Amino acid sequence: MAKNFLSQYFIDSWHELDKVTWPTRNRAINVCILVIVFVFISAAAIAGIDFVFNLGYRELLDLAAQSPSPESL
Repeated sequence: MAKNFLSQYFIDSWHELDKVTWPTRNRAINVCILVIVFVFISAAAIAGIDFVFNLGYRELLDLAAQSPSPESL
Protein backbone atom coordinates (compact mmCIF):
# COMPACT_ATOMS: atom_id res chain seq x y z
CA MET A 1 0.00 0.00 0.00
CA ALA A 2 2.79 2.45 0.87
CA LYS A 3 4.57 1.66 -2.39
CA ASN A 4 1.40 2.31 -4.39
CA PHE A 5 0.82 5.62 -2.58
CA LEU A 6 4.41 6.72 -3.11
CA SER A 7 4.47 5.83 -6.80
CA GLN A 8 1.12 7.57 -7.35
CA TYR A 9 2.48 10.65 -5.59
CA PHE A 10 5.46 10.85 -7.97
CA ILE A 11 3.27 10.23 -11.03
CA ASP A 12 0.89 13.01 -9.98
CA SER A 13 3.81 15.33 -9.23
CA TRP A 14 5.29 14.68 -12.67
CA HIS A 15 1.95 15.46 -14.33
CA GLU A 16 1.69 18.71 -12.38
CA LEU A 17 5.20 19.70 -13.48
CA ASP A 18 4.13 19.18 -17.09
CA LYS A 19 1.46 21.86 -16.58
CA VAL A 20 3.95 24.49 -15.41
CA THR A 21 4.83 27.24 -17.87
CA TRP A 22 8.55 27.68 -17.36
CA PRO A 23 10.21 31.02 -18.11
CA THR A 24 12.42 31.38 -21.13
CA ARG A 25 16.16 31.45 -20.67
CA ASN A 26 16.34 35.20 -21.34
CA ARG A 27 13.51 35.91 -18.92
CA ALA A 28 15.20 33.85 -16.18
CA ILE A 29 18.51 35.66 -16.75
CA ASN A 30 16.81 39.07 -16.66
CA VAL A 31 14.99 38.26 -13.44
CA CYS A 32 18.20 36.96 -11.83
CA ILE A 33 20.04 40.15 -12.80
CA LEU A 34 17.19 42.23 -11.42
CA VAL A 35 17.28 40.36 -8.12
CA ILE A 36 21.07 40.71 -7.82
CA VAL A 37 20.89 44.46 -8.53
CA PHE A 38 18.08 44.89 -6.00
CA VAL A 39 20.08 42.99 -3.37
CA PHE A 40 23.13 45.22 -3.92
CA ILE A 41 21.01 48.39 -3.76
CA SER A 42 19.31 47.18 -0.57
CA ALA A 43 22.65 46.23 0.98
CA ALA A 44 24.08 49.66 0.13
CA ALA A 45 21.05 51.40 1.64
CA ILE A 46 21.25 49.35 4.84
CA ALA A 47 25.01 49.95 5.05
CA GLY A 48 24.44 53.68 4.63
CA ILE A 49 21.81 53.78 7.35
CA ASP A 50 24.08 51.73 9.62
CA PHE A 51 26.96 54.13 8.96
CA VAL A 52 24.84 57.17 9.85
CA PHE A 53 23.52 55.55 13.03
CA ASN A 54 27.06 54.50 13.97
CA LEU A 55 28.28 58.10 13.56
CA GLY A 56 25.44 59.34 15.76
CA TYR A 57 26.14 56.71 18.38
CA ARG A 58 29.84 57.62 18.49
CA GLU A 59 28.97 61.30 18.82
CA LEU A 60 26.71 60.50 21.77
CA LEU A 61 29.49 58.49 23.40
CA ASP A 62 31.94 61.36 22.87
CA LEU A 63 29.48 63.83 24.39
CA ALA A 64 28.93 61.53 27.37
CA ALA A 65 32.68 61.22 27.89
CA GLN A 66 33.15 65.00 27.78
CA SER A 67 30.30 65.89 30.13
CA PRO A 68 31.20 66.33 33.78
CA SER A 69 30.31 63.52 36.12
CA PRO A 70 27.68 64.15 38.84
CA GLU A 71 30.32 63.71 41.58
CA SER A 72 32.41 66.63 40.31
CA LEU A 73 29.47 69.07 40.44
